Amino acid sequence: IRAQGNTGDLNVALDRLPDRIARKQDRKGKVNQLNASLKELVQDPNYDMSQKGEELGSGMFGSVYDSKDGNNVIKEGKISPKELSILAKLKDVGAFPNLINAEVTSPFESADEIFGSGTDSENEEMGDGMAYFNQMPFADGKMVMSKLGGVPFDDAEYDMDEDQKQQFVQKLWAARKAMHQLGISH
Repeated sequence: IRAQGNTGDLNVALDRLPDRIARKQDRKGKVNQLNASLKELVQDPNYDMSQKGEELGSGMFGSVYDSKDGNNVIKEGKISPKELSILAKLKDVGAFPNLINAEVTSPFESADEIFGSGTDSENEEMGDGMAYFNQMPFADGKMVMSKLGGVPFDDAEYDMDEDQKQQFVQKLWAARKAMHQLGISH
């Protein structure tokens, strides 16, 4: 804390210091509780999430990396409790990745919680969904998912004959049915 010629500013900063320390400790306690809860959802809570290889892609919510062993993918960035919950629910459905490990470095908070509600009222009037998005909680962190085999979805149809395409569509509908039976829609 630097006083720039005004000891009043320094005194105010020093008066606020105990509250700032308490808030930081409270956040750390929340993060520790969240991580303990996450360990119940994952398949391998000891999986080393630092073993990332080549970056596969990035976007608004973070970056995804291949794992060094090539069996998993590692996402670093914004993680939602909904995405973790859905992956945990789908663990026994073979058409979806499994949640191997996860860890957060901040509590789950929405933009409205961080900045105050109504942070994007102009977008709400435009009806583009930002008001809904601002209410969704996210945390900073990492998660590891199993890597599915095969070719990228967008390329699949070019490498298949008509019978294979028919089988593919049937598998796709069966996976969607299994997802819906678990109460998940997309």
